[in-house]
Amino acid sequence: MSLAVYIGTEKFLDNRENSSAGGNKSFISLNDLLEDNVESIDEESRQLLLSDFTEEDLSGLEGWLNANDKHECILIWPHPIAWLAVCLQEGKYPKELSKQWSHQAALIQKLYKRKRRQVTLEGYVPKAATAAALPLVAQLSLNGAAPIYRLMAHQLTQEDSLLQQAYSYLKASSAHVATWQQPAVEAVEQSLHYLAQEHQQRDTKHSELNQAQQENAKLTEQLTKLQQQHKEVQANNEAHQKQLKETTERLSEKSAQLLETEKTKDTLSEQLTQAQEASAKQSSEHAKLQDHTHSIEQENAALLEQLMTVQEALEENILANQAHQTDLEEKEVKLNWLRKKTKSQEAKLEERKTALSQLKDEHKSAIAALEKALAEQKKETQAQQAAYQTLSKQAEQKEQALTKAHKEAVKQAEQKERALTKAHQEAVNKAASAQHKAQHQQEQLLQEQALVVAQLHEAQEQLVKNTENAHHFKKQADSRQKTINVLKQEQQLMKHQCESITQWLRVSGHRNAAAAYRYSRPFKRALPKQLAMIKESGFFDAQWYCEQYPDVKTAGIEPAEHYLKFGAIEGRNPSDKFDTYFYLCEYPDVAISGQNPLLHYLRYGQHEERFPTQPRQQLPAPVQH
Repeated sequence: MSLAVYIGTEKFLDNRENSSAGGNKSFISLNDLLEDNVESIDEESRQLLLSDFTEEDLSGLEGWLNANDKHECILIWPHPIAWLAVCLQEGKYPKELSKQWSHQAALIQKLYKRKRRQVTLEGYVPKAATAAALPLVAQLSLNGAAPIYRLMAHQLTQEDSLLQQAYSYLKASSAHVATWQQPAVEAVEQSLHYLAQEHQQRDTKHSELNQAQQENAKLTEQLTKLQQQHKEVQANNEAHQKQLKETTERLSEKSAQLLETEKTKDTLSEQLTQAQEASAKQSSEHAKLQDHTHSIEQENAALLEQLMTVQEALEENILANQAHQTDLEEKEVKLNWLRKKTKSQEAKLEERKTALSQLKDEHKSAIAALEKALAEQKKETQAQQAAYQTLSKQAEQKEQALTKAHKEAVKQAEQKERALTKAHQEAVNKAASAQHKAQHQQEQLLQEQALVVAQLHEAQEQLVKNTENAHHFKKQADSRQKTINVLKQEQQLMKHQCESITQWLRVSGHRNAAAAYRYSRPFKRALPKQLAMIKESGFFDAQWYCEQYPDVKTAGIEPAEHYLKFGAIEGRNPSDKFDTYFYLCEYPDVAISGQNPLLHYLRYGQHEERFPTQPRQQLPAPVQH
């Protein structure tokens, strides 16, 4: 047995067209439900009209549904913008109305959650396309609601987040929900059209006022003319009185003229009084019209201000939504770009490190070779200098020996000349031969000395070349040291950039993780299972986690939940048995997947024989002899 419950339909009845919700049709009351008198009524007339959905209605419907499992109920709830627009036109307070609608929506949600199998939801807007399935709603209208109230209702629904959440839940849970048929732009256009009409009316009233002022000016001119005529009449009367005194014969004629002039004077005075009364009335009407125009201008200014504020709020909301969407897209693009950049930068850093190590090794080997070459050259020069010194000493000794031999030969020759004249020529020849030999030996010594000098010059040139090479190698070493310093500075800058990028990634990941766990249903559902898994694994130590990270104690959150939501993103370790940074760096597929490293290890990693921490390289124990 089904029952249709209409909520708030009486607010959309148009009394100007004398339309009723159901004609002379009778409806069920809540007492009939409580007394269980519904079964005797026809199915077409099983309809319950509620102006507001209260807790009493909730308890009554819930009791009726609990009484029999076959009972079914259709809740037809109103669209929030239409409902708020009609209520605002009645002069109710906006905040109270939004709270009232959200409270009704919460009660409807409560009943729907408790009795999901027996309750179906239907949303309606009067004269909407989907209202054909609801015969009672098809007879309703929104003609009585002014566009300004519809615009205000639209703004209220956008500003109230609780009302938006309640409406989105009802819309998602309902079978058919009629969308709002009059958006804010059309409402603004209609309100501007009405304002233009009011401006035209005000212009017409201004033109009428100007005409009245012109007529008033004409009347004042007539009054001045009459006053001038009155003065002329008075002058004529004085002249007539003088003539009466002077001439007694024309008394009768003058008296008749005086009577006529008095009559005209009376008529003129009456006309003056009437004109004064008319001018007073016109001045009062003019003042009233001025007050009315002033009030109309104030109302128009207030309406314009309200429209401007509503338009600005709508534009700000639209711009904020667009900016939020663009920010999210830019953040996603930046995250992807930063991930690629960090990978490329890490590869570049590794290449630069290897290049630096190679350059350092080459630099050290070159310096060692230079030092060895310099030492060998010094040794050679020292040996050459020692050989030169020995050769010079030998040459001096040979010269001394030759001089001594020459002297002895001369003495022997003189003695022989004295003793033997015959053998003089032979002795002379022997001396000449000996002298020739001595000269030959001297020439050989001089040649040897020249060779030694040439070798010394060559050694000096080699030393100069070696010194030049040493200076050249020193310059190369200085330039390479400069390049090493530049590379170190670049490495520090890259390290600083990577640290700033990782810090930004951590903060953005922290925020995204908080938002995901706060608003996403799958994350909320999976959180208890994940907490139980890491607590039972033995790889999470709450005491160790709090000791290592004292800020967790003051965060007001459970340590395991903190690690799942924020700790892994910040590179923290759950215990000394698991290294988050090592696991992500050692297995890039885990980093690409975006999963929590500890959960990945518990689900897949330990079965795939992956390492939770970096394995220690232990040396073998020394062999005992």
